[in-house]
Amino acid sequence: MDYAQTDFPDQSFDIVWGCESICYAHDKGKFIREAFRLLKPGGRLVVADGFVSSFENNQHPKIRQWLDGWEVNYLESPERFNGFLQSAGFANIRYRDISKEARRSSKRLYRFYFLASAYLLWKKINFSGPPTEMQKRNIKACLYQYKGMRQGLWQYGLFTAQKPG
Repeated sequence: MDYAQTDFPDQSFDIVWGCESICYAHDKGKFIREAFRLLKPGGRLVVADGFVSSFENNQHPKIRQWLDGWEVNYLESPERFNGFLQSAGFANIRYRDISKEARRSSKRLYRFYFLASAYLLWKKINFSGPPTEMQKRNIKACLYQYKGMRQGLWQYGLFTAQKPG
């Protein structure tokens, strides 16, 4: 199902959890409104995902290469995401920038970029078939997510919010 428009009845869940997936929603505000509808009174929304430090950073070349490579239309900023949560009716909204905890994973993906690039070159040399444009963009995205984090263009964040009960 489209997680921004599900078939579940109102107040079906105690917790709605989004881990590195809400960035793929075409309209993050719509997802938040759907999560609010699905939660029972007192229920919690938890989202761990990438957030641009400023919404304008979505147009930065490093961020665009990263997001386009992973088929993400845009990232929210913590401020805008917080505003959507408030507008939907959530309370006890908390945000933590946990980039420090995610840096090792980001660096691992950065290193993977070099290994995967070497693999693509090997495929080309041994004539086993060229990579698709999507594969190349996906691998290149590993480089740009790391560079963007190092430059402070995005952060890994954790939101929690509660539906009033």
